[in-house]
Amino acid sequence: MTTKIKFLVFAMPWWMMMPEASSWAQQATGGKPGPMLDAEMQVVAESPDPGKLFVYEPALVKLPTGRLLVTFEHTRIDANAEVPHRFRLATSEDAGRTWRQLPPLDLHSAQPFVHKSELYLLGNLAIRRNIVILRSGDEGRSWTGPVTLFEGSYWNAPTGVLIKKGRLYRSFNQHENADGTPNLRNYQGCVIIAGNLSRNLLDPAAWRMSNRLDYPGTPRLLTRVPVAGRRADHWLESNLLEVKSEIRGFHRLRIPGGAGHGRTHQSTAGLAAVTNLTDDGKTLKHSFGQFYPIPGAQNKFHMIRDEPSGLYWMAGNIPVDSLGRPPGGDDRRILILMYSVDAHNWFQAGCVAMSKKPREAYNYASLLPDGDDLLLAVRTALGGRQPQAKSTHITFHRVRGFRSLALDLPGRREAGD
Repeated sequence: MTTKIKFLVFAMPWWMMMPEASSWAQQATGGKPGPMLDAEMQVVAESPDPGKLFVYEPALVKLPTGRLLVTFEHTRIDANAEVPHRFRLATSEDAGRTWRQLPPLDLHSAQPFVHKSELYLLGNLAIRRNIVILRSGDEGRSWTGPVTLFEGSYWNAPTGVLIKKGRLYRSFNQHENADGTPNLRNYQGCVIIAGNLSRNLLDPAAWRMSNRLDYPGTPRLLTRVPVAGRRADHWLESNLLEVKSEIRGFHRLRIPGGAGHGRTHQSTAGLAAVTNLTDDGKTLKHSFGQFYPIPGAQNKFHMIRDEPSGLYWMAGNIPVDSLGRPPGGDDRRILILMYSVDAHNWFQAGCVAMSKKPREAYNYASLLPDGDDLLLAVRTALGGRQPQAKSTHITFHRVRGFRSLALDLPGRREAGD
């Protein structure tokens, strides 16, 4: 039996010449949890000091001129540390082959989106303070704002925005204790905001906020006995989608616990929380729906609705052995592309990128359909010198003809009605 191996060819910077610096070549020769996709890859940015400064939280948007924009952050070992000019932007005029950085901003996290041919950033001031919005009329070279929409301690990694009936919705963790004092390690509360797209989005009066919904706790039978002293179960990094005319939130769950060969960062992999949002035009009501098994929901995942295919698409990490040694359930080495009719039940389209090294990672992907292709901006850890979460690069990936990877599933056109 003859195995046909496809190799990826692209320009390599000097750090890729070093054998210990990267295992990208293992995409073609490593094990196959699913079919390996011919995902073209380029470097958007890399850490100038990989031992101390890391690159985090990429997001991806296409600008009115056709340029691509990737946003990301510089951060230190303490992700909540003060970092000057933390928020970074990079653009590409050649479909992602090369990237040029724009002037940085003093933000903590922000999601880019385009409305009426103008670029917006919706996120937070450093450090996870206030929900703010900025607007650019020249594709990110200069900005109006930031304008504070809501005061307090809030945050979400880039998970996209939902637009429905002239309103834009975005989810945030509320990092506050019951008495309202900021607590950056408190991930129990979640709120959803809505902006009226017919109004000036820089006007705080155009925005509303839901009730705070607290994580209800993990049912005992869905997890193992937690390790003493570890953080409480919590949710974070939620995605908002319209499913069968309803607005639903899909939340990543962190469920710490023990493992047979030592501690793991995740006791239960592949479990998500699903919430519901109703909006009568005046009040946003956020309520708990259910727990649901979704592959990769133990780590950050990104879901989108793709109208041409009638399907939802998601990128996330599937662990090799959540019962074994670290990284256990926190394994981020294998980035899988999946698709679904109902955003609950997922089929694997293939593997975008992978590594065999336990300390390397392809994670925190953001998705963007571009014609027949699917684009991904990925938080990537190469070299294996730091834990997986300490990313050294932001990488750009293109999956050509991605819709052809999906089965013609029954009901695929009715799911989003």
